[in-house]
Amino acid sequence: MIPERRLSLLTIWAAVLLCAVCLAVGVGFVLLERDQLYQGAESEVVLYAKVLEEQTSRTMTTADTVLRVITEIMNENRVEDPQRLSSMLHDSVRRQPLLRSVSVLDQSGRVMGSSSMESVGAQIDRNLLEVLQARSRTDTRPGQILAGRDITDLRPLVPGKKEASYVLPMLRWVEGPRGQPLLMIALVNPDYFANEQTRLLSGGRSQAALLSYNTAQLISSNSQETSSEADTNSDLSLEPGRLMPQLTVFTQFLPHNIEHSTYIGTGFSGRRCITAFRALRNWPFVIVVELPHSLLQAPMDRIARQVVMVAAVVCLFIIGIAFLLHSSLRREEKHTHRLRAVQDAARGLEVRRRAILESALDAIITLDREGQVVDLNPAAEHIFRCNAAQLIQKTLFGLLAPGARERYRSAFDNYPEHAEDLFFNRSVEIDAQRADGQVFPAEMTVVPVRSSDGLYFTLTLRDITQRRQVEAERDALLTRYRTLAMELERQKLALDEHAIVSITDPRGIIVYANAKLAQISGYDWHELIGSSHSLLKSGRQPADVYQKLWKTIVQGNIWHGELVNRRKNGRLYWVASTIVPVPGEDGQPRQYISIQTDISALRQAEMALAEAHGRELAIGARIQQSLLVTPPSQQVPGLWVSVFNQASQGIDGDFVEVFQLGDGCVDIVVGDVMGKGLSAALMGAATKLQFCRSMTELMAESSSTGVPWATPAQIVAAVHRAMTPHLQALDAFVTLCHVRLDISRQRLSWVGCGHEEPLVLGRGQALRRLSNQHPPLGVLNDEHYVQDELTLSEGDVLFLCSDGVTDAMRPDGERVGHERVAETLEALVTSCAPPSAMMHRLRLLLLHEGVQLNDDVTMLMAQIPVGGCDAERLELLPDLGQLQGVREFVDEQCQTMGLDEDSSSLLTIAVVEAFTNAIRHTVNRPPDVPIELVARRDRSGVLMLEVVCL
Repeated sequence: MIPERRLSLLTIWAAVLLCAVCLAVGVGFVLLERDQLYQGAESEVVLYAKVLEEQTSRTMTTADTVLRVITEIMNENRVEDPQRLSSMLHDSVRRQPLLRSVSVLDQSGRVMGSSSMESVGAQIDRNLLEVLQARSRTDTRPGQILAGRDITDLRPLVPGKKEASYVLPMLRWVEGPRGQPLLMIALVNPDYFANEQTRLLSGGRSQAALLSYNTAQLISSNSQETSSEADTNSDLSLEPGRLMPQLTVFTQFLPHNIEHSTYIGTGFSGRRCITAFRALRNWPFVIVVELPHSLLQAPMDRIARQVVMVAAVVCLFIIGIAFLLHSSLRREEKHTHRLRAVQDAARGLEVRRRAILESALDAIITLDREGQVVDLNPAAEHIFRCNAAQLIQKTLFGLLAPGARERYRSAFDNYPEHAEDLFFNRSVEIDAQRADGQVFPAEMTVVPVRSSDGLYFTLTLRDITQRRQVEAERDALLTRYRTLAMELERQKLALDEHAIVSITDPRGIIVYANAKLAQISGYDWHELIGSSHSLLKSGRQPADVYQKLWKTIVQGNIWHGELVNRRKNGRLYWVASTIVPVPGEDGQPRQYISIQTDISALRQAEMALAEAHGRELAIGARIQQSLLVTPPSQQVPGLWVSVFNQASQGIDGDFVEVFQLGDGCVDIVVGDVMGKGLSAALMGAATKLQFCRSMTELMAESSSTGVPWATPAQIVAAVHRAMTPHLQALDAFVTLCHVRLDISRQRLSWVGCGHEEPLVLGRGQALRRLSNQHPPLGVLNDEHYVQDELTLSEGDVLFLCSDGVTDAMRPDGERVGHERVAETLEALVTSCAPPSAMMHRLRLLLLHEGVQLNDDVTMLMAQIPVGGCDAERLELLPDLGQLQGVREFVDEQCQTMGLDEDSSSLLTIAVVEAFTNAIRHTVNRPPDVPIELVARRDRSGVLMLEVVCL
């Protein structure tokens, strides 16, 4: 009994010791995990601090580069015009989301130019920028955070007040066009830094902030929760401009010139945090990244709980085992159970051995010293195709093919002296023989085994008939592969002689380039390999061409098209390209094969032809404008006329002519020739010439009859007789409308020949459409023409246009159409504007950007002014060179009214100033719309001059 008690006590003490060891291991594990968590947290904030430092430095350098470029442009161009300076500043910063605006101030604080046009001329309080006026005048330096969005609404921050927007001013002294010092102010958007911080830290647990190195002022912060386990009571929303000198960074590290480090201390919101900071090398800013300590406490508590649970389970397990051992020592019969377990295990081992033999695919045969079969497995029966009884009667030599029997028999008889002839303990390939006499290849291993009964041999034999077949097929495939490889190499040589071939990886990096590509591009082979294929881009094609290209090949489809590339020497070359994606195992493209053909000669020939055609059109347009036709007169007493032409191919096939027949009588002819280009322009000029000739002939005939003028119907009939045979010979026709305005008789008569129907509108009256009565000239031989008439009154407007207006195609696929023209014109007539303003407003409303013009556009607007000849009008191009015409017009009106020299001078100065301001300061004014001068005189002797600008 005594030994059993001692053994039980030892078991109990052993259990206690193991429990203590388990607890010690758990405590050590918790401490190790705590150190790893702290190290991981420090690595995380240090990494984020480095990334944010690099991002912020690049961003500030970008802003500085923009200001330097603007400074260089100002120094080179000596820009004085505020509008031009503002336009240059706007172009420089419009694609810089970092910058809200860039402005240039003189020493008095007046804005001389700004990327925000409305800020020009504003007066800025220089006291807001006094902190930075003592800086170097050659570098860009940031100032303090201010409230506002633009230069005109800057204001200092009010403590405790949340502003709608903040800006960080960056100042740089520049030299003005006269050598005077100017102050350039770029307003940086702090939200840009906050967005970058949020994007870089998205999904992370850290809080980052950008602060001023000198004043500890907060510039930006990603004010969002850093983790789902963050302290919800902490105020993590930080507003720009807040002063934070209490941070450990500014109290312990920066005063000692320590520019980057990590520490554990109080964070932005007073919580204990793990913090990393880095001071920017070129800018007075500090990046601070902190991770709340509470985020580490939660996983530490979780690990501690898990370790406690595991330790408790292990201790309970140890105690249970000890209890079982303690109980087993008191039971004598347990020894019997153990013995039985050993016996069962032995039997199980035998069963497993037998199962292995039964399930083996190779034949396993046991031979005695004479080579007689004494044991075998079922696989041997399957391989040799006979039962076990038949095989046990055989020897090793009966299992082999006749050619190998004598060799192995001699080796067995002289074993172990000739053991090397049997290739013991290694695999050999031999020919074996089945029971039906079939010989098959086999892989055999013979291993000698000594036992108490004597020497035995274990033979393992595997049928390798299928493997031999696979090897034969492999050799055949290898031969075919070599043949195909040779054919492919020959095809590659032929392809390289003709085409430009390159292969890129999924990122567009060139991994192969043939000699043809190196030859045509001018780059050496080693310069192409490893470079992006965009190295060859010319920049002459729109970006959407390459976007469609990548979209096609990334989806695994083949792309065909033409590209313009640039050689190393800067010259362009054209290629017809086919890009074939090569899919990988996952189905996604792993390579792109580009096969191109040089078509530079063809494209250069086409461009030369197009250039020659363009020169032909330009010469034709000059001939048309200078020799064949002249613009119609728009200075008609008692009538205001405005005309607009826009050729679709550089040469106008439409024509307009105004004939003044006498006081108060005007003929207007508007026509459109079939076709476009130079031939149509020549035909239009010929038609205008024929009208002049026919009217002259009719005037000569009417002098004998006493009738002063021929009617529009007679004039059109005469033109028809003269031109129809020639038009029919040319298979051409001309549409036209001849309108006569007899203002003295207040009558309008017209003849329409297939042209767009004119419109007549009066204030308070319904729209009247002048219908066509006849087909175009050159269609029929009938010379009978009739005319219609209607009554006119003061203020009526006549509008004529070509089918280029009504046939224009809107972005939605619909034509502009007659109805839309009529509705727009009716709405404009009520505006009481002069004809040029109405006509060009109509053009902008109907033919705005996005509308496709398919033909020449001609519009004419004629208006009978209220008051008759007491109202005069002049159209001038929006150019400062027209000032002399303005002065002459005003002088003529002043002389008519009998004004003295002083009054005339003051009125001239006022009109010139208005005309100049209309050119310089109007916004969104179309460059081809003229400015109208309107003079109105009433019976009381009052002269009113109007400057009308659209």
